[in-house]
Amino acid sequence: MSDSSTYSRGDSFEIKTFELFKKLLDNDDFYVSGKRSKIFRKKGYYSEKRKSEIIFDIAIETYLNNNSNYSLLTLIECKNYQSSVPVNDLEEFDSKIRQISEHNTKGILITNSTFQSGLYNFAQSAGIGLARVNGDDEFEWLVHRKANNDALLKKSDAIILLENDSDSRPNFLAMNGEFVLQTVTELLIQSQVIDFFTYKEKFINIPFITAQKIDNIVQKLEGYDVFNGKLLDEMKLCRFLETKYPVTFDFETTLPDNILGKITFSPLKIQVSKSLKPDINRWRFTLAHKIGHLILHSKLLQEKVTEKTDTDYSLSFKYAVSEATTKRLEYQANLFASHLLLPISTLIKEVATYFAKENIYKRALYWDNQPVNQNLVFNLLTRLSTLYGVSVEVVRIRLIALGLLIDNRYKSIKDVLKEMRYM
Repeated sequence: MSDSSTYSRGDSFEIKTFELFKKLLDNDDFYVSGKRSKIFRKKGYYSEKRKSEIIFDIAIETYLNNNSNYSLLTLIECKNYQSSVPVNDLEEFDSKIRQISEHNTKGILITNSTFQSGLYNFAQSAGIGLARVNGDDEFEWLVHRKANNDALLKKSDAIILLENDSDSRPNFLAMNGEFVLQTVTELLIQSQVIDFFTYKEKFINIPFITAQKIDNIVQKLEGYDVFNGKLLDEMKLCRFLETKYPVTFDFETTLPDNILGKITFSPLKIQVSKSLKPDINRWRFTLAHKIGHLILHSKLLQEKVTEKTDTDYSLSFKYAVSEATTKRLEYQANLFASHLLLPISTLIKEVATYFAKENIYKRALYWDNQPVNQNLVFNLLTRLSTLYGVSVEVVRIRLIALGLLIDNRYKSIKDVLKEMRYM
């Protein structure tokens, strides 16, 4: 490949990355305020060692308290490689940052490939963020962690480090009470100036989970006597989960701002708003959804966010957001809830019984404009809704996923699937 094509490919990736960061700032979704920040491409910053400027791929200058000079500088290096990004590239980037102004500068290394294994340790010790741009043009943050008091330095340990003249002496320390923080980002989080790590779950990489894996989890739960016949006994399930997780449940608090359910991670606690109690089907689905987050996502989320809340919108299978991660997070919890409340082990038998009673010999019911078919579908949906304590809509989506209902009111089955999954 010629040098010109390599540069062209690199410029294209830089432009894409620039636009992604600009979008984060425009939506105020970055760790610094978008309204107080300016973003640049190929901007230079003076290096005393070089006696000249060092040009960075992308720079974000953040201005606090109406200062004329920036208070925080975020420098971003883009690597459009076909192979893994080597440690040497990060070391070179770190060296450039140090020549500019390391104490108020945050570095982020971006690639569309992968990073060599040794690079992660260096990034964490240097306080440099790592991210990958995936195929959906979303950032997968690989070195970003919520500030955690258990991981902070104690004042006595910091003094020892400062008295050390070796290479292990830290470049940045800030005291906050009895704890000492080693990066500007941790300081801003602890001071509650920013909350990037606390509430931005869309920057977390959520792995794909198959429906079969969720069915396997539900089948294991069925073996622990958490069902009364076909109906999930939510109180039995909660008591069982309390023996497996350090979790508590609260159903007596009315949550604010249209929040129906919430899971917090420190301490681990699940809440379903008291306001939902009159609508038992929504209450049960919300609880099952939060339990889905507990079982499927708690290990991923507890180190990076403090809580996860849900509203009517996020609890809908029609939930549509631009961030693939958030959409997948909610889809998986919704999928878990529908499988838990309508377990396949009994649901298939109930549908087979209904088909036999109504002399239905096809593998699925068809929901179209014919009154006979509409009647058959309506009777099945209402029967299962009553039997399992869920809404008709949850039953409809579950049967479609199992291939037991074809909803021809839609143009195609793909339109239905778009409601259900991240595609």
